[in-house]
Amino acid sequence: FEANVPGPLENLATIIKWGSIGALGIFGMKLLSDYLAKKK
Repeated sequence: FEANVPGPLENLATIIKWGSIGALGIFGMKLLSDYLAKKK
């Protein structure tokens, strides 16, 4: 087992990291659009 080869756990961590970043971005955009809609 080579340490420099990315293992399934590293791939999973990367997927979770980018997934959470994407979810936060979508959530932020939803909050912003709701805020702007109420402001009108």
